[in-house]
Amino acid sequence: MVAALVLATGALPAPEPPAVEPGPPPPLELQRLTIPGLAASARVSEARAIEALPVPLTVITPPVEAGEVLLAEDRTGLTLAAFEAEQREARAQVELPDARAPQALPKFFRYEISAGDTISAIAQRFGVGSDFIIWNNIHVVDDADLLTIGDVLRVPSIEGILHDVRFGQTLTEIADIYEADVQDIIDFPANAITDPNTLTEGDTLLVVGGERIPPPWQSSIVIVAREESSTGFIWPVVDLITSYFGPTHPLGIDINAPYVPVAASQSGQVVFAGGDACCSYGLYVDIVHAGGYETRYGHFSEIYVSIGETVAQGQIIGVSGNTGRSTGPHVHFEIRRNGYVVNPLRFLP
Repeated sequence: MVAALVLATGALPAPEPPAVEPGPPPPLELQRLTIPGLAASARVSEARAIEALPVPLTVITPPVEAGEVLLAEDRTGLTLAAFEAEQREARAQVELPDARAPQALPKFFRYEISAGDTISAIAQRFGVGSDFIIWNNIHVVDDADLLTIGDVLRVPSIEGILHDVRFGQTLTEIADIYEADVQDIIDFPANAITDPNTLTEGDTLLVVGGERIPPPWQSSIVIVAREESSTGFIWPVVDLITSYFGPTHPLGIDINAPYVPVAASQSGQVVFAGGDACCSYGLYVDIVHAGGYETRYGHFSEIYVSIGETVAQGQIIGVSGNTGRSTGPHVHFEIRRNGYVVNPLRFLP
């Protein structure tokens, strides 16, 4: 059989290789992680975050009987009813601001006169006496029965007198002018007085409870006739000039006046009458006039007019003297125009 096979093929069959004992598998070196569906040549990035897909949750509600649901609804209704009843019966103590409480009030209100207005009606509207409307608007109200539509009034928030502080004035002096109490002026919040010994010239104070007190000499007003200049002024006293307007005396002129009557240089309204006999102008008077003019008369020994009073040209407003910073009895006389000091000699005859 073997011989026949050799003859048929012409060659002997190759001998089988010897059996080899299987050894341990060679170590594998992982050069790159291959993910199915990702090309082996694709670059693999280092993992920096792990994201989890949302997992659907299944909420299982325990069985509830219908009676329990109805009972829960009833309890909710009872709770709401009890809460509403508690709200209705509550008595909260809330302090609402009083429109007329002193701490909520300004010193005064501005009121524009309209058709049909009367002093008494305006006073009633603001809760003050009619006199306080008139006293605080002397320069506006000439006749209490005749008001001008469009005029603006200053109405004090409570009964009192609005006073514009002048140079050198003290609270005591201001209170005395209107027969008021100093402490009432200090206690009124809108006055904002932090130091009763220091007042600012030009500030407006509400003199609480103050009244316009007519001077006792009003019934015997004396008016002198003197030559009037083209600008409408007369000499307050007729005597020698002791100090002229200039660099060494830049506010006005000094006129020799040994305790003689002093006349208003032009008609107008007194905006200040007082001062301090020890210092500066001493006792003095300021009068405002038409056309933006204002005059000042200093160093009085006596003053015959009061703040708010209307005076005529030539009316005696006081007696000259030696009060304040003075070297002898004289009148210091100033004229201001629109707030600026001018040389009085340019306006006197």
